[in-house]
Amino acid sequence: MKHRTVYAAIGPANLAVVIASGWRRLGVDFPNQAHCYLKRDAQYAAQIARAWHASQYSAGYVVQLRVRETFLATLALDTIAYQDHLQYRLPAAELGDLARHCAGRIRVLHAYHSERRTLSLQRDIQWSQAL
Repeated sequence: MKHRTVYAAIGPANLAVVIASGWRRLGVDFPNQAHCYLKRDAQYAAQIARAWHASQYSAGYVVQLRVRETFLATLALDTIAYQDHLQYRLPAAELGDLARHCAGRIRVLHAYHSERRTLSLQRDIQWSQAL
């Protein structure tokens, strides 16, 4: 089976879900969140993590997932403002399906603090476990 690497910009509450799931499942960042957006480009995910999550939730993270291409093909692929800002729109109710179509564990690639400084992964994990 072929897999594609995708990225998600998430906040601290979502990171806590990822850690609690054994690095296998994404959650949502706020109640009643309708969709989860999986970015095709890590830099686009980093923009969102820095500009939105870090300012709104005190910290933002970019996580990497390997997802079956057949599953991604069932999702809407949207272009947001720029040609390279492509994201898959996954209904939040289908996050369990996403977990079943992922290969391996979710990886944290980048962490951003509201002061816009990158945190070390070790410090980031210690902080998130304290939530």
